[in-house]
Amino acid sequence: MRAAKSPLELSLIPSKILFLARLGLVVIASINLILLPIFVWAKLLAFAVVAIQALTWVRQWHRSEPKILRFYPAKGHWRVDNSVELRPEADQFVTRSLVIVYLAGGDGRRCCRVIPRDALSNQQHRQLRQLLLFPVLALIAMDNNILPRKIDRYHNCISSNRG
Repeated sequence: MRAAKSPLELSLIPSKILFLARLGLVVIASINLILLPIFVWAKLLAFAVVAIQALTWVRQWHRSEPKILRFYPAKGHWRVDNSVELRPEADQFVTRSLVIVYLAGGDGRRCCRVIPRDALSNQQHRQLRQLLLFPVLALIAMDNNILPRKIDRYHNCISSNRG
């Protein structure tokens, strides 16, 4: 077995789902502030903080540009927009609609990327999930241009033989 030579490039676009979730959080916080039995001046101060945070999130989302997440299989490290080398941590959160990637830099700094389904194309999201769940099989598939469905079938064969 050998590792794939070319890096896997994932183009991360700003997620509408995460943006709407943040706006939902602002609405829930505002409703809670209305219902809280506190002084009016405290409510106004809290509303100001929530409004400033909401405006910050809206500005960030409007100004955000697509980012490139690259995985270099030969070295086993990741890069976000050609920044420092990041190594994946042992535990990753992977579901069908959401991937949370935990990465650590050489200097000890940690990075966490939340990647919902709408931030990548369907194929790229699938490749990322497979790379995080089954790293060896995904690297072999990348190197040999095997379709992702074949990896699923191979994993299902292995799982059914174990049980």
